Amino acid sequence: MLEGSFRNIITVFGATGRQGGAVASTFLHDPKLKDEWVVRAAVRNVSKESAKQLAEQGAEVVAANLDDKASLVRAMTGAYAAFGVTNYWEKVNMQYEIQQGKNLADAAKEAGVQHYIWSSLDDVKKISKGKLQKVYHFDSKAEVEDYVRTLGIPATFFLAGFYMSNIPEDLFKPMPTADGNNSSLVWTFKIPCAASTPIPTFDTRDTGKYVKAIVRNRDVLLGKRFLGANAYITVQEMVDAFARAFPEEAGKTARFLQVSDEVYRASLRSQGSPEFIVDELAEMGRLLDEYGYFGGEPLEESLKYVEDPLPYAAMSSEMGGRVPHGPPRTEFTGNFIDNAFVLSNAERWLLVLDPCTKAVLTRVPKSNPDEVRQAVDSCVAAFSIWSITNKGERQDRLLLLSSLIRMHEAEIASTIVDESGRTFPDALSEVRRGIDMVKFAATPTASLWIAILVQNAGFPPGCLNIVHGDGEVARWIAKEPGIQAVSVVGSETTGDALWTESCLHRKRIQANVSSYNHAVIMPDSPKDFAINAVIESTFGAAGQRCTAPRIAVLVGSACEWIEAMVARASRLVVGDGRETKVDLGPVITASAKTKILAQIEDALREGAHLELDGRQNACTTNPKGSWVAPTAVQYLPTRYSSACRVQFYFQQVIFSRRLISMELMQSGPSHLSGIIQISKL
Repeated sequence: MLEGSFRNIITVFGATGRQGGAVASTFLHDPKLKDEWVVRAAVRNVSKESAKQLAEQGAEVVAANLDDKASLVRAMTGAYAAFGVTNYWEKVNMQYEIQQGKNLADAAKEAGVQHYIWSSLDDVKKISKGKLQKVYHFDSKAEVEDYVRTLGIPATFFLAGFYMSNIPEDLFKPMPTADGNNSSLVWTFKIPCAASTPIPTFDTRDTGKYVKAIVRNRDVLLGKRFLGANAYITVQEMVDAFARAFPEEAGKTARFLQVSDEVYRASLRSQGSPEFIVDELAEMGRLLDEYGYFGGEPLEESLKYVEDPLPYAAMSSEMGGRVPHGPPRTEFTGNFIDNAFVLSNAERWLLVLDPCTKAVLTRVPKSNPDEVRQAVDSCVAAFSIWSITNKGERQDRLLLLSSLIRMHEAEIASTIVDESGRTFPDALSEVRRGIDMVKFAATPTASLWIAILVQNAGFPPGCLNIVHGDGEVARWIAKEPGIQAVSVVGSETTGDALWTESCLHRKRIQANVSSYNHAVIMPDSPKDFAINAVIESTFGAAGQRCTAPRIAVLVGSACEWIEAMVARASRLVVGDGRETKVDLGPVITASAKTKILAQIEDALREGAHLELDGRQNACTTNPKGSWVAPTAVQYLPTRYSSACRVQFYFQQVIFSRRLISMELMQSGPSHLSGIIQISKL
């Protein structure tokens, strides 16, 4: 790297793709790089949404076409370093890719680039001593590497390992059992190589870390090959890891199936692959089995330069499958319409705050009627396709989606924690419950995660659309002629408004709004079980569990358990849900906290007794957070007062020493559930 107070430029080609996108992201956000480098993102279409997002993150976005050498020279002029990558599978044409690679090399030389990093691969013809002649996507990049060397450009050659994303797409998928029974699918890794074949694991999101190592060690790596993989693992280890990661789907049935070259070719032909693709993929299998990816070359010589951990590649190898890019954490979060992320034209935006720190995580739009209509039109179009898709294919898509969600459950749960204040175990439990239904009503970023996985599962565009907004957007949804049914989870005010609007337009509606649920505890209930069930249900999910009991109705001698229940609640640890040993996070917003405190005050004015007071700030490490510690109120109402109208975000328990009449319980504002703790019926 050149010395001086200014920042050097690195031109990144394919900056909206997998490898290039990861490089751009690392150089934009890495603490050691962002102050040293300017990222010049070279893309074909600067108006593309992903290109705009790069610009918002600080990249200089320029137009460049790999077929137009002059545009490549302009993109690299003034740059100290450049990352070049081509995509064979875009045209599936070896000579076309070679020409694009040569155009990049010529432009790098003409622009005077001081460090050119070419994304290369092995020369399979050379490795196999001429026995394998048709692994075109390797040999094309290798030929470009040879060309770069003849030009005398100061260059390093990055060789990506085996894309783990290829596994569930092409190699590991649900298949019928040997008897051909489609009702009994098993996850099968089918490939023409031995179970002991070692494969170097690579996830594209780690590309930036490898390139970081290359540029920071330029002088020793000029002219060298740098292997991009974190470890060799065998095919059988991949299958075993997949089974461990997905015990419900694959734990007992995941299998490896080694097939012959002839059988593998026949399988590819049955999927409609042209003969030259059949040849290429079959020879790729032979490369892995007979010669080894990277020719079996050790990884240590490259890995010793990598400063950062490689969690994505490690996770890929452990999960044995696809790790799609998650939604980027950007200043503005767009909508998801017709299988694409689009930035809203909204005039107003809603802040999404970290409930613990009050830091702004992102902004979501108050979308406008046109955007709602676009989403509806997309859904209507999707229905015409999805409704005639055969049952087996729909099942396959849903099975794959549920597996992808399981694969990324930790990342999805983390976004829920960040945006809702829940603890990580609670958020993870929420995701796992959602897997059973493959549906989510989650935080903005978590919902976008699901959108990405829907894309990767191969659903037609429009099957899922996400339009952000507030109650006004919800009312537009209720009015849209193309929508036949509405389901809402939210406040009583929103539910009432949508109910009225939906009925006016003759739509079916399901409204799950503010609830006033009872847990009736009979004296013969198992004491510890009953206490733990009420405490965990009421205080879990940062108060956002609408089916949780708000009133514990203790019957007879069970009234003596109040002290034990209060003691159990007082031991709950309040804090940041991202930390271990935390039982209870903050409530979601400052206004929610204000309402909770006001309701506690109302109850006290009406004669309630405060058994446990959680109104004081419960977390000194994050004083800005919306903290309400567990609160227990002993309350003996003869009627429902304003204090009893407990919203679904209300983090408190109201106790009664005697059974409230069933008539009084049934006359409450609203009920979603009821619990009776009893040993004998």
